[in-house]
Amino acid sequence: MGRGTFTGGEEWEITALAVSPDQVMTFLMVTREGVRVFGAGMGGPALEENRLLSLSWGRSDDFTGLVVRAAPSVARLLVTFGAEKPTELPLFGIPGCDGVRVAGFGTAGTQNVAITVSGRDRHGDVLETQDVFVSSRPARSPDGGWTGS
Repeated sequence: MGRGTFTGGEEWEITALAVSPDQVMTFLMVTREGVRVFGAGMGGPALEENRLLSLSWGRSDDFTGLVVRAAPSVARLLVTFGAEKPTELPLFGIPGCDGVRVAGFGTAGTQNVAITVSGRDRHGDVLETQDVFVSSRPARSPDGGWTGS
């Protein structure tokens, strides 16, 4: 569905599948020099009720990844990891999901990091913003977390 290279050189691929209106599956896989360093995703409704964005994040031993689903009204999606400059993410349509799109982002490291995701309309006006704080965790403990409720 979508693929590219993060600024750290990691290659990424995002896939999505609408099994039914209430069951959409999205997945982000990241490799570094051909070795998988991260893989995570989310399933469930395309969007939570009364939300324009649904976020899921996860961690591997040395990588933090983020998957975002966005409502059709979201024309631009910006993400900020910590003190880094905002990055605009490409949005990819989910077949069979009425205009809902998906994006992925990630960065190397396992430090504490604040993530801000901002959905904007075609004029650049903010429609919805969500903040997530991802704290350090010991290696090999359960990954991930949901936001958006």
